[in-house]
Order: sequence, then structure tokens, then C-alpha cells
Amino acid sequence: MSKSKQLFSLVFLSSLLIACASDKSVDDGRNEKLSKKKIMNSFPIDVTKANINISSFNGDLLITGQVPREELVRLATAQANTLRNVREVFNYLEVMGETSFLSKANDRFITNKIRSRLQDSKLLRMGKIHIVTEYGVAYLMGTLKKEEIEMTLTLIQETDGVQKAVSLVRLKK
Repeated sequence: MSKSKQLFSLVFLSSLLIACASDKSVDDGRNEKLSKKKIMNSFPIDVTKANINISSFNGDLLITGQVPREELVRLATAQANTLRNVREVFNYLEVMGETSFLSKANDRFITNKIRSRLQDSKLLRMGKIHIVTEYGVAYLMGTLKKEEIEMTLTLIQETDGVQKAVSLVRLKK
């Protein structure tokens, strides 16, 4: 089996495992679908020139990906903010060309390495957090105590392939 087929198989299987292990609420899934639809329908350009990924966890919405123009970043935020079940919108869209298939596969691989390391550490229950990786940047979502956030971010930053770790975590009281 060629290396590209092996990589594709690995990415496919890891995506299935992530989906099976996901602890998302019905509202999060709805928020992802509706916000993506609203954003893509509002874009005044050919949507094939935009790569937009939406992740929702506990009512927080993360927008990542690439768009060709700056005004599309603001438009995406405005559209996502119209949803009633969205607590906060975090827009990390980049103005640049779309990333390659290999880059996207690498991001999934990094996310799986992070999840595996977090599970092995036995410090956290995976249902409390959600990890998204885009272009080597790992985003941490969830609700954690301050010391849990610090330990998790350290573990993420020490994972091979991670360029930067961004915390979008709500502080647990």
C-alpha cells in the first residue's frame, strides 16, 4: 500500500473515531450546520474560493479556515452572531489561499496526537474539552479550572507539529 493511501486511511479512521467519541450536544451540531450555511450563503463570491470550518462546543462557535478577502472575515462573524444558541463566536479565519489536502490531513493527525496524549495523561476527561487544529494551530475549547487549562496548554504546545496553542476555554468556577 502506498504512503498516500496509508495516510488517507489513517485520516479517515481517525475522523471516524473522533466522531464516535464526540460528546457534542444537539445544539452544537445544529449551530455548526446553520452557521456554515448562513455564512456561505451570504458570501458575495464563488464559495469555492473559501475554505470555512465551523466547530461548536458548549455553545461557543469557532470559525477557522481561509478566505480570499478581509471583509469576508467580518461577514462570517456577523452571520454566526445571528444564531440564538451561540454564546460566543471566535473567528480565526485567515486571508490567504486554501490549505492543501496534505495540510488538512496533517491537522487531523495533530488533533489525534493531542487527544491521545490527553487521554494518556489521565488529567482530563475528554468530554470536557474539544480540540480543533487548523494550519498547525491547535484551538482548545471547553470549561476547565485554571490549573487544568495550564496543564492542557502545556501538553498541547509540546505535541509535535503544533505551531501554536490557542485557549478559548471558559474558566470553571
